[in-house]
Amino acid sequence: MKPLVSILVTTYNVENFVERAVQSALAQTYPSLEIVIVDDCSDDGTWEKLQRFSKKVTLIRHIERKRVSAALNTALGRAHGDYIARLDGDDQLYPTLIEEEVAILQARPEYGFVYCDYEEVNAAGKVIRKVSLPEFSPKLVHEVDYIAMGNLVRRECYEMVGSYDEEMKKQEHYDWSIRLVENYKGIHLPKILFTYTRHSAQATANKDDLRSYTERVRKKYNLKRDEVVRW
Repeated sequence: MKPLVSILVTTYNVENFVERAVQSALAQTYPSLEIVIVDDCSDDGTWEKLQRFSKKVTLIRHIERKRVSAALNTALGRAHGDYIARLDGDDQLYPTLIEEEVAILQARPEYGFVYCDYEEVNAAGKVIRKVSLPEFSPKLVHEVDYIAMGNLVRRECYEMVGSYDEEMKKQEHYDWSIRLVENYKGIHLPKILFTYTRHSAQATANKDDLRSYTERVRKKYNLKRDEVVRW
């Protein structure tokens, strides 16, 4: 029997993108899947659009906005998978991502997670650039986003490392990755299997806010300023 994979989808005010995001999870070629969607109290049409998938996924809605770390922790609490994948509600998975990444982790038990290359698109879906990531090194955790996009993580990593820090309203993936690479090695799949959407309403659009949370991470782990390169 194939191991179960949980795809955790977090949404907040992504009504223009959410249907294609969920469809990309449902279109996976890997058969043993559960999809857990947590909407963080959207006030646009996101929640209404999610209703069309209610018979195929687990749908949860926060009654007040708690931000992405809390949404991820809510999803983790409902996930049963042997492997965990993350998908933001404005991004997309290529159809074979889960199948290919499960095969790697099944064959390579010494690795805790696998990550792939990705493409960036604009709000209209036009490709802006294609991104090839480097081979894994724990020293690159301050430069390479191993966890937010196109990755698959063993459940035991979450059990060892713990959940997301809910004080981190942004850069939660960076904070969690620092803890992850202290305990587990990752492996790079050099293939584009993920689509990252850039648009003006996304959480990372406010660079000042992003820098503020990056500084929180730096202080939390007592990092030197020159160690935090691309955040």
